[in-house]
Amino acid sequence: MGRAGGVGRGVAGDLRTSQLRCRTTPSRATTSGRRDAGGAEVGFHRRTSCGVAVAVQSALVPRAPLGRTASGATATTTTTTCRASKTNWRLSERDYPSGEIVLGMEIREHTVKAALVDTGCGEFVRPGLVKSIEGDTMDDVLVAVRKVVKAFDWRGPVGCSVTRVVWRILGSTQAERVLSGALPSSDNQVSMMIHTEAAAYAEMLCGAGKDNRRGRVLILTVGKNLGAVVYENGQKVRDMDVSHLFWKWEMELEDLQRRFSFSGISPPPPSRESKPERAWLEWTKLCSKFVGKICDHVKPTTVVMMPTGMVVKQPRDRFLRHIQKGVSPDVEILVGTRPEGAIIRGAAIGANMERVEMSTNPAIRHCLSATEVEEVVEERDECLVFVSGQGCKTCAKVEEPFAELASTHEHIDFVKLNVDTNRSTLSWTRKLKVERVPCFLFYRNGELVERANDFNLLLSFP
Repeated sequence: MGRAGGVGRGVAGDLRTSQLRCRTTPSRATTSGRRDAGGAEVGFHRRTSCGVAVAVQSALVPRAPLGRTASGATATTTTTTCRASKTNWRLSERDYPSGEIVLGMEIREHTVKAALVDTGCGEFVRPGLVKSIEGDTMDDVLVAVRKVVKAFDWRGPVGCSVTRVVWRILGSTQAERVLSGALPSSDNQVSMMIHTEAAAYAEMLCGAGKDNRRGRVLILTVGKNLGAVVYENGQKVRDMDVSHLFWKWEMELEDLQRRFSFSGISPPPPSRESKPERAWLEWTKLCSKFVGKICDHVKPTTVVMMPTGMVVKQPRDRFLRHIQKGVSPDVEILVGTRPEGAIIRGAAIGANMERVEMSTNPAIRHCLSATEVEEVVEERDECLVFVSGQGCKTCAKVEEPFAELASTHEHIDFVKLNVDTNRSTLSWTRKLKVERVPCFLFYRNGELVERANDFNLLLSFP
């Protein structure tokens, strides 16, 4: 996907636990800040009755009404009951956003965390909200998501990062369409990804990975599940699915929980002064085993560990020391910066990247899931699908001639699909035996009639 300009500066925000209830009430709020030479508010913050600082949006976009961004999306402060992090959100101190403002969401089984993010630098522009999910059905998840959007009074783009459990609750490959349908005010500007993908966006663009662009970088999330994304010289590696290497993780973690009688993702972490208990040592040994197995396959120069959930509370130095035991000493292991906030930032950054790519040429439809591609080829008389891959130089070279072809053949629907977008797109291309990219698939009345890897062969299609 295309890169958003200016990403890579500043890391902000920490959503660590210890929640409190608050009600944002403009009539009871006080403001503080400064004014510019013309008397306009600059850097003002509104403090709610519970002491949470809320950035006044007009400070970010001068001359616009309160809560309206440069792109016209509304983000006003409304009266709503919320749970806010006791730790104050570290907000952007910029007078102007450096990129598009996108609402980033981290959706787990029981909570939705969200914040408005400046995708140009990865900084929060307003304190976030935490909403509880009251049940375990699709409707319960969607109700919580709608409440978050309503609390921000947001009508702009939304990036949603979900766990695999939530992904299944929302219908797996239909999940993005379900979320988009639940948020009509966002006008089909809803993007969905799993937590590992969101973490990778955040870390490679404004976290620990931004200084490790050379070589192969493995972004690894550790929590109830394991997840991995691989980057090569700053570009996401195509067709690098390593999920088969850690499918036993949940089973072995459950076995460990039974043996040592602990619940949750990990045993209680040891204090700095105390000697680690046997349960914790066995848990780190299990982590080291799986990290080592993945590293043996991927062969990275750098590993960026992204603890999620309760793993965030593990003592960093001890955790890394035990993880390193199962990994080659030649591999540098880092811990992602502010991992919980990174998921929200990454969801927003990833959503903006998809929007940038999709808006490049109106004659080309950019599909983000296998279901979407299948519907297009079934509904249209003639359809040409361009399957590309992240970091593919040949794909980049044929972008322009493909766009020119699309503009001169209006009777054909031109579709672009990045094989790396998500698991469904990867599975779809494998099912069609797409062995290398670029690959061009020509459909007529829903049937695949021609295929080619050479762009010049397209001109010979009947």
